[in-house]
Amino acid sequence: FRCLAGSMSEEMMLGCIPKMFYNVVLHGFAFMCLFTAFQTSSMFQDTVLDDVLHDSSLGFESLAIIYGVFAFANFLAPAIVDKLTVRISMFLGSAFYALFIAAFLDPKKWTILAASALVGVAAAVLWTAQGSFLTLNTPPQHRGRNSGLFWGMLQSSLIIGNLIALIKLPSSQNISTSEAHLFYLILFIVACIGTGLLLFTRPIRKQVEFSPLNESFRSEKVATLSTKEMLASTFNLCLTKQMLWLALPMFYTGLELSMWSSKYQTLMGGKLDPGPAIPDRFNAKLAAVSGLIIGAAEIIGGMTLGRLTDKVGRSWVIILGLATHTVAYFLIDLNFLSTVTSPNVGLALFTSFLLGIGDCSFNTCVYSLLGELYSEQSLQAFALFKFFQSAASGLAFAYTGRIILEWQLLILAVFLLLGSYAFIKVDRAARFAVYSQVLDH
Repeated sequence: FRCLAGSMSEEMMLGCIPKMFYNVVLHGFAFMCLFTAFQTSSMFQDTVLDDVLHDSSLGFESLAIIYGVFAFANFLAPAIVDKLTVRISMFLGSAFYALFIAAFLDPKKWTILAASALVGVAAAVLWTAQGSFLTLNTPPQHRGRNSGLFWGMLQSSLIIGNLIALIKLPSSQNISTSEAHLFYLILFIVACIGTGLLLFTRPIRKQVEFSPLNESFRSEKVATLSTKEMLASTFNLCLTKQMLWLALPMFYTGLELSMWSSKYQTLMGGKLDPGPAIPDRFNAKLAAVSGLIIGAAEIIGGMTLGRLTDKVGRSWVIILGLATHTVAYFLIDLNFLSTVTSPNVGLALFTSFLLGIGDCSFNTCVYSLLGELYSEQSLQAFALFKFFQSAASGLAFAYTGRIILEWQLLILAVFLLLGSYAFIKVDRAARFAVYSQVLDH
């Protein structure tokens, strides 16, 4: 406990638990708490705002604003993080997430939309800092392990959040104002705990990363760039051929995020408009069970897929994600859009599991590949990752309430294929370049 509380000296801390791994685990716990609040809110906010404010589109509008602002704020985020340092940036960004949850305690349209815009900026800072923080605290031989560990801890928030929803939300397709207030009060407290945990991460003065190719150590902060230089560096990286190929799988992760985190949960909650009627057994509690299964799949994936990328390669894990999401989209169409049979609960919950495994596959691989390719430009690379991902999510949330489910599934299927192809192309080229350098060395 003294070790976790930071009351020991640095030398004693290093004797208790390796400093970098301590940082990976502690910031994983912090993000687990923070996103227990935010991801659970995202899953249920459309249903809650529809029932409390009688506005069926406000939830999707809020998410569209968050991810739309998030996308473009990513170009400023590297400069902000560079000035504030990654640890302060993570703390401040997470504080705005907690304020966003607080807006739901007494929801009004203008406060929800204003908080959405603010958390969009905060998200860009938070995730750019997190990507750099994870890279700085990860030796090359543990990239897959640490990426998978963090992803599994992050997505365990789905288990906690949906357990809260399962206990506190009613067994019906409508949620009362008092039930919604208590639900969001609990989420706000959990978000504050996550924000506080980030204060206990420890600074890294020197990155203990040894390169077998150039036999040199890399410091945490090689050079301080001006805001203008950081922006120029980010734009220049964005225009490279390699990053443009990677934009496709990054964009896809944003599209599929909108499906499993929001749209699919509204289906499980019994709301599909336009579309066939959904039976009453699809309600808020079943949506919570679906979220639990997605969270379990994400954790299983985080525990296994990260190590699998280190052993068999990232391309095979992407192929796994391609297969699971292909089956999932087919089952959504079969289960919810068929006019012959009514939706089957078991099939719907199995689809939840497939959505979680596929999401973990893509995100773990993208994190791992960016950490390998852009270790010297991690701020810029992860900012661009979140730009493409959040731009896709914002676009998807904007059209979710406006086009039918069939078209949404078609868009997902097209970008699933394009993203998988592009990732495998870049990953194989990277592996070939490493092998060539080793042989030449």
